[in-house]
Amino acid sequence: SMGFAAVLLASTSLSFYLVMTDILFRTRDLSVLEGLHLVQVPSSLFLILAACVFEVPKCRESGDYMVIVEHPLIFLAAALLGMAKLYLRLFLLLVSSSHFE
Repeated sequence: SMGFAAVLLASTSLSFYLVMTDILFRTRDLSVLEGLHLVQVPSSLFLILAACVFEVPKCRESGDYMVIVEHPLIFLAAALLGMAKLYLRLFLLLVSSSHFE
C-alpha cells in the first residue's frame, strides 16, 4: 500500500506539473528554456529537501555515497540524460499545447 501511495502521489504531481507548465506557456508566451528556468527552481528545491530528509542520513550511515565518488561519469551521464528528458518534455508540451490552436 505504501508503493501504491507513492505511485499515486507521483502521478498526481506529474499531472499538476504538466497542467501548470501548460498554463505558464500560454499566459506568458515563454520559450522552452524560459519555462524550464521558472519551473525547475522550485522543483529542485523540493527534491533537495526530500533527499536531505530521506536519503542523506541513510547514505552517510551506510557509506553508500562513495559510489558517487567512485563512478562520477555514470552519475554525470544520468544527470545530463535527466536534463535532456526535462527539456524534451517541455518542448513537446509547448509544441502540442493549445497555445498554437
